[in-house]
Amino acid sequence: MTKNENFTSEKYWAKMTDIDNDLRAIIDPNDKLGYKNYYIDLLSKTAIERVISFDKIEDALDFGCGLGRISSWLANKGVERIEATDGIEEMVNKAKRKLTKYDNINVSLYKNRQLPYNDNVFDLVTVGWVLQHVINTPAVNDILSEINRVIKCSGVAVFIERTSNNISSEKGMSEDYILHRSVNSYKKLFKDNGLKINLCYPIRTSVPICNFKPIQKLLHSGKISVQLFPSIIKLDLFLQKRNTNAQWADTLFLCSKKL
Repeated sequence: MTKNENFTSEKYWAKMTDIDNDLRAIIDPNDKLGYKNYYIDLLSKTAIERVISFDKIEDALDFGCGLGRISSWLANKGVERIEATDGIEEMVNKAKRKLTKYDNINVSLYKNRQLPYNDNVFDLVTVGWVLQHVINTPAVNDILSEINRVIKCSGVAVFIERTSNNISSEKGMSEDYILHRSVNSYKKLFKDNGLKINLCYPIRTSVPICNFKPIQKLLHSGKISVQLFPSIIKLDLFLQKRNTNAQWADTLFLCSKKL
């Protein structure tokens, strides 16, 4: 496989496309029951929905689209045009097959550190757990610079990334799989590439769901109805914002173009 300098662990992500379940392929492949992954997926979409207004979004870019879970969600929310791009060719090919029923989603390969779009064209850019897998800082700068270029002056970019002040990598994973940057490191990266941070807070942390481990165990084992997940997420998002001393956090950053 040819090395793509913009993303690391290409072989790992290419292998994930062999998994039939999409959420296992892109979130936690060890979650065979599926409840943990479903919760994380719904949590992230709920968090994004809370900070944007869909009635103001016509054109969106899903950067690091994976198999298209956010792209299809945006389409179902009524976004008129979605450009989905990823740096892993196998992911792009599978996403194209899975998203064929959406005539307003175009899937393409991110390559040569450039986005094939004009300046100031997107109302929304979503980036979910992507930059943490780009270990090379110049590559991150190129991504953020390109996002800043293609976003409208009135547009927003929503990032969700794993952050930590004291753990740099994921336990049991190779060093090129993930990099836990600090919140301040991300803030500097955004600032250096022309992005203004409007909101920044944790949506999920090392602290158990709703700060209560038995709830998390019951939820992950399927003993809590998925119909209750939205209510649990509402409480969880409220509590997780206050877990500022957690070992790690999935942090949401809402950014706009600095004018």
